[in-house]
Amino acid sequence: MVQRLKETLLNQIDSIKNLLQLLEEQHEYIIANDVFQLEGIIPKLKEANRNIAVVESERRQLVGNKPMNVIINESSDRELEKCYNKCIMTLESARTQKESNEMLIKQYLGFTNSMLSMIKPRENINVYNSYGKIRK
Repeated sequence: MVQRLKETLLNQIDSIKNLLQLLEEQHEYIIANDVFQLEGIIPKLKEANRNIAVVESERRQLVGNKPMNVIINESSDRELEKCYNKCIMTLESARTQKESNEMLIKQYLGFTNSMLSMIKPRENINVYNSYGKIRK
């Protein structure tokens, strides 16, 4: 079981690395403001997420309800522990890249919305009343 778990973790690491590579590619497209490439990468990201979910379900079938820490401690296998730690680190890198991409997209959308609000004429005209205040 430990050997199958190692293989599953290595498959999971490869899947997460693939996702990380796609997220870095998405980051480049965001920086370059390449909207068409951003739209084209979405199916690839969905497929990578699907692959990760399949490998994760395989791992959960092997492990059952036990936490990975308990299994690693019971097996006392150093290689299994290294694989698990590498998987966690790769997953954290992917999460950080995803959050960075989301923040950049939000920033660009906020900038675009503010530019549109400056360009778009207001529906009502501001008029000063007798007290010098703007009436809307």
